Amino acid sequence: MSTPKRHHYIPRMLLKRFSNERGFFFVYDKRHPDKGVQKRMLENLFVERHLYTQVDANGAKDVSVETEYLASLESKASRLFNKLVFATRRGDPPRLTPVEKDVCIEFFYCQHMRVPERGGRSKEEAYQRSKRRIDFMSQFRSPKGEELSNVFQDGTFRRMWNNAISEISRIENPVAYEVLSQKQIGVGVIRKPKPMRSFVIGSNPVLKLAPPIRAHQDDQVVEFWLPLARDVAVSFCSSERDTTVALRDRHIETLNRNALDQSAVIAGCSRELIESLVNYTGG
Repeated sequence: MSTPKRHHYIPRMLLKRFSNERGFFFVYDKRHPDKGVQKRMLENLFVERHLYTQVDANGAKDVSVETEYLASLESKASRLFNKLVFATRRGDPPRLTPVEKDVCIEFFYCQHMRVPERGGRSKEEAYQRSKRRIDFMSQFRSPKGEELSNVFQDGTFRRMWNNAISEISRIENPVAYEVLSQKQIGVGVIRKPKPMRSFVIGSNPVLKLAPPIRAHQDDQVVEFWLPLARDVAVSFCSSERDTTVALRDRHIETLNRNALDQSAVIAGCSRELIESLVNYTGG
């Protein structure tokens, strides 16, 4: 079996629910505004080579993070999201078992951590920035700088860097779990969706919504949202019970604008929708 090289940091099982009827996406990349809105296929969207590959000192590649941990989590999440989407479209409230809520929490946290822009830049950009800093230290004969520069030369630092990036997607965080477990599941649905009235998905798809002065993740007013489809989004929020609500236009706009604000790239089923978001924010 061939080793997978192209790793989607947003799973295909999630992305496929945001394309248009012909399977295309319309995409805007804030890092390249001169390119405008482009049309892409799913296979070329939110993907990076060897993002989760670990390399040992002999150069052997280990893709178990991608093929075992992430594949297993995505499979369980896919079944859960199918259930939520179908139930929501029927008008039923979310009825998650404790096990299903655990899956939802794990997916939220993992998806939030696994994106390459989590640190504000891609894996390669972050690596090059660290290298420039260490080169600068070495010029001034800093013992630490010289030591790190030598590590760069033999490739050890790159291997360690790549391995750390791949491993971060499956680090257990009991604090994050506790925060999310204390919140309720809310599902928002767009009744009578249209191309211009639908959700987009960003390269950082887990959206954090909070008042400016109350942005800490364990604050009860902070909400975490994840669009599951063009017409359905799930959240961890402060409410008395798990619930489903029909979203008004202002709610849809808030989620889409936050997707653009919090992501380097956004994608959706409509060119006009993406262009309207970019024009609104002056992107």
